[in-house]
Amino acid sequence: MGLFPKEQEAIPTGGMIPLRMALTREKGTRTLILLLVTIAVVWYAVGFAMDKQLLSKHWFPLQPDMAGLTVVGTLNSRGNYDSNTFKIITENKSSKVALTEVGWNRAFDEHNSPLCSEKNASAIQAALDVDGQAGYAMLEPFVRASVAKEMNQPGAYKNLSREMPITVERTKEEGGAEQTTLGALLDKYSGQKADAGEKSDSDGGGSGSGKEVEHVKTMTADSVANTCPVVLTGAHFSSASYDEHPATVFTGKSFTVHLYMTPEGRSRFFQWSHDHVNEHVVLLLNHQVAMAGRITQPLDVSDWEISNIQDEESVKALVAYVNKIH
Repeated sequence: MGLFPKEQEAIPTGGMIPLRMALTREKGTRTLILLLVTIAVVWYAVGFAMDKQLLSKHWFPLQPDMAGLTVVGTLNSRGNYDSNTFKIITENKSSKVALTEVGWNRAFDEHNSPLCSEKNASAIQAALDVDGQAGYAMLEPFVRASVAKEMNQPGAYKNLSREMPITVERTKEEGGAEQTTLGALLDKYSGQKADAGEKSDSDGGGSGSGKEVEHVKTMTADSVANTCPVVLTGAHFSSASYDEHPATVFTGKSFTVHLYMTPEGRSRFFQWSHDHVNEHVVLLLNHQVAMAGRITQPLDVSDWEISNIQDEESVKALVAYVNKIH
């Protein structure tokens, strides 16, 4: 045993420094992760609150603006082609809205109303063959009621009656608009034989394709506005612009339209897109179908972009109209 106590062994300081550095880095990483998580939670909460606010607003139904701009939904969900009332047909760079065979049969289902009879359907078909203006005026109430039923609106067929007033648009040379009733028009064209050769427009597989030809009826822009749910009108846009894209090896020149919406327009459009993903919306301008676009996701935006439009005339007319009225 020595005279002096044994000295304590010193802890090497060189081993503590890397440990403190590692702990500091780990703490900094945890703080950064916590900060990012907090930001994400706050962002989600704010977005959820804004979405809820936009969805909670109850807007009054809109009426179409025939001579101006009207945006309608066509309820033609992707993947349900065999059960859709409408379909979009694109030809010569322009879009058309067509009533499908399913839509026609749905509109004239006798379970909905005694007026939805085969006899009345034949009368309307005959009218379409000889007087398109009268035929579409007669057809509109039936399709409108069918669409209302599809949207689960109560009493969809309640207003369908022989006494329903009907306006048949005529030119000044033809004597101006004709005021009549649905019953009077049904009686006028009842018993007339429809022209089988002009019964409907065809859009489907041809001979040898192995696919049965589907007969559709191309709707006028005014008939589309009068039968489909109105989503927006020109009053819900503040301005518009477009981008021009040069032609490629595979496609011709195309355009992207930017429609800038008012706060009410943004709310209305978000509500519609939230419940109608994968359906088309159609823009109707001055009694013409300007363009159509499919909603791929809920859109909570003030700048609505519609891309890959090839109809230059419609693009420029739409942008000019929106900017002119505002």
